[in-house]
Amino acid sequence: MARHEGRLTIGPVQGLMRWVGPNLLAVGDNGLGPSALIDVERAKRFSADGVPTFTVGAPDGSAVAFIRDDAVVIRRLRGSRETRYAFNHPDPTWATVSSWSPNGRFIVGEVRRPSTPAQSGSRAMSVSRLWVIDLETGKLTESDLGEGTFGIPQWSPAGDRAAIQRTLEEGWPDSEWLEFDPATATQTATFPCPGRSYPRVTWSAAGRLEVRLPGEGGLRAQPYDPVRKISFEGIIAQVEFAATELRFLTAGDELSFSLDLRPALEEAGVPVTMEWWLYVQPSWSPDGRYLLLEGQSINFAGPLERHEFIGAVDVTARTVRLLPPAPFKISEYPAMSFIHPDARWSGNLVLVPSPVGDKQLVALDVTTVKPVIMASGVDFAEAWWTEKGIMYTTESEVGLVGSTGARRALLAAPKGQTFTSFIPSNSGRYLTLARTDRPFRDGGVVTGAGPTVTVEVLDLATIR
Repeated sequence: MARHEGRLTIGPVQGLMRWVGPNLLAVGDNGLGPSALIDVERAKRFSADGVPTFTVGAPDGSAVAFIRDDAVVIRRLRGSRETRYAFNHPDPTWATVSSWSPNGRFIVGEVRRPSTPAQSGSRAMSVSRLWVIDLETGKLTESDLGEGTFGIPQWSPAGDRAAIQRTLEEGWPDSEWLEFDPATATQTATFPCPGRSYPRVTWSAAGRLEVRLPGEGGLRAQPYDPVRKISFEGIIAQVEFAATELRFLTAGDELSFSLDLRPALEEAGVPVTMEWWLYVQPSWSPDGRYLLLEGQSINFAGPLERHEFIGAVDVTARTVRLLPPAPFKISEYPAMSFIHPDARWSGNLVLVPSPVGDKQLVALDVTTVKPVIMASGVDFAEAWWTEKGIMYTTESEVGLVGSTGARRALLAAPKGQTFTSFIPSNSGRYLTLARTDRPFRDGGVVTGAGPTVTVEVLDLATIR
């Protein structure tokens, strides 16, 4: 392990890597747990012997928490001293550790166990509950938030409260966001979220929780088939469906208005006959005024044929415009990842994939629905906006695109080696890269690496 200005080099190691805390990186995981835990801020390596894959690190990097033998185990990295917290009821069928609060006081997770007849009647099922460890009191408490499937908590800045999504087993995909006090493991507020509404959940600096649907005025967009009278949200699957209408629903799941997509689809040359199935994935701009539309039109009646298209909706003006599908074949794009979905956006520009070989970084201006070339010269694999410009990755370098479109390489792979994966830390401060001289490919896109990799950790806070 070697520290350089603004980066840390680890390796060679075998297996996968995963961020388990703000500054704590698990490396060398071959499915049985990591081989080491790295405190990247202090450039310290700790043994991970006996630590499983699903592990959560303390915010200061001093300890990790995980499940072992039906109990929560906290291991101090210096000296490997362990503390065990048993669950309140025996024999949980499944348990996880989800998060450690930023103030270091609370650890939160989920436990699932068989239901009682009173809970499920004659059906065989299991129920999940949230659990909280208060390290000041040394107690593990199962929450009073009811049963369901729980997401990963989003903590208030002070770490004294958290917001968590709860999905009812029978109510899926309906869910609700709960504000809860981990000190008492009780709920303090509820925010219902009908359907796949994907609300924006934020905490103010003063510790106020806001949960709102992403559309202007609290709307959500729902692709709809007016012929078959069914809606389809969130994913693309091979079911008979043609989303020729986009419905806008209120937080109460009532129809506000709808837009007919057929004129825009026909003008762009997207097939919309009954033999073609049509799927649309809408993504809201951060200000809720625009929707990015990414979709597919697929012919299953004869030889398989697919058109993929992209466009935008001006929600205020209630207009839809699409680009012709030929230049935008999303299946030919390398996968693009973002530290946060909103990192695709900067004002009216949203980053969109570009076909392999085009050597262009492209954004769509949703006001004009025209592509804008932000940079060129390399095959861009991933990109996201930052305060300093557009961060990008390729097989051979990580760099930054400035306001003039000029590229600046921040880190280059040594000759004969290739970057094969890019994983941002949860805080967004660090970017980890695996490089190897033995990549293997699938359709021109790097999908994995050989038996060993060298890990580079880039500190994005040092970029000037």
